[in-house]
Amino acid sequence: MFPTEIQLAIRKRLADTPYFATTPAIPVIARCQMDIVEAVNKAVGSIGICVLVLPGKGKFERHETPIPCIRGEYVIKVIENIVINRTRGSGTMQPAEKVAWACAQRLWHFSPMHAETNTPLAGGHFILGELETDIVKADGQEHLETWFSATITGGDSEGLYGVALVRD
Repeated sequence: MFPTEIQLAIRKRLADTPYFATTPAIPVIARCQMDIVEAVNKAVGSIGICVLVLPGKGKFERHETPIPCIRGEYVIKVIENIVINRTRGSGTMQPAEKVAWACAQRLWHFSPMHAETNTPLAGGHFILGELETDIVKADGQEHLETWFSATITGGDSEGLYGVALVRD
């Protein structure tokens, strides 16, 4: 399956969780879905936090197969404007690190499935990488960014998915 379907499966898994859906809801944005710059600016400017699902690195493996097979890595990034997010009445009061931890709990050993056919998008499940945090300046304000990688591994097909591009 193509990596965008896996991004959407991750986004759905997170967004459908009560932790993210409780008011004010924490937006979960997949890079493949929309203009993420506008969506991030809107979320961080209004409630002070959002989660991004981004494609990370992909490693081509199994060169003997008829189509390329990729071991996919995705990055789950939480962006927080601390002043807005931690102000009662406007923000979620949930620090970026706690939101990242909630993401990790939901993705721990998660096997992404196709939304329509309910078939596996890749063999195996997610293995999570290191949790990292940094302070970034954007538009004259400081934002806290916390992120980790999630790599599909294990299973019969060793976490690989074939990518066959067919034009509609």
